[in-house]
Amino acid sequence: MGCMVFFNSCTDDTQCGDIDCGLNGDCLIDNGIAICQCDSSDNGVLLYNGTGCTNCIANNSQPCPENSTCTEQGCACNEGYEINADGTGCALMDTTLTDTSIRAQYVGAYLQTDENCSDASVDPATLVDYANVDITLNADNDSEVWFNNLAALDNPVRVILRTNQLNFEIPAQTTTDGHVFEGMTIGTLNTFSTGDTTLSIRYSVTPNGGSTDVCDLILNKQ
Repeated sequence: MGCMVFFNSCTDDTQCGDIDCGLNGDCLIDNGIAICQCDSSDNGVLLYNGTGCTNCIANNSQPCPENSTCTEQGCACNEGYEINADGTGCALMDTTLTDTSIRAQYVGAYLQTDENCSDASVDPATLVDYANVDITLNADNDSEVWFNNLAALDNPVRVILRTNQLNFEIPAQTTTDGHVFEGMTIGTLNTFSTGDTTLSIRYSVTPNGGSTDVCDLILNKQ
């Protein structure tokens, strides 16, 4: 939970039965006054505002469309859903899509941002959009793609797509120039109602001759 956001001018005898914080907030009693504390992300970033905590802040403080979830980047379609044809919401994913067509959604140019890194000596501001990452298909394996220039280290990193193709793993590996990469979580392909696409995963990187850093990786498709 993040900071408290106050929406009601309540009297001291107001109790939580008199206030509806919806599905995205909790009612608290503060000095006898009922207030809504809206949900925050795992990073402590406030996600919702508005009466009843219904508005997604990153979605221009508007509610997310049906079948989507509010995140720090905006409204992300829930698993099994994709952006609809007119880009206004999330529709049930077309089950006729082949693994190849889903895999192709990864391909393109991305900007890399790293957050919540273990190496506190690095200024977080220098890790915003700091690397141009080009994702290409692995012509020799239909279940893999390449993250080229990940962490601005100018080497391809092998990435394995899971069965649903919407999640991925970065297996422990040493690149051609001796850099070591490993995914610490399962990665996710995120599609948003705005038409934006991001990839996210927590990963470890050890540059050749350098020290290990563990960060939350966000790739924003350009």
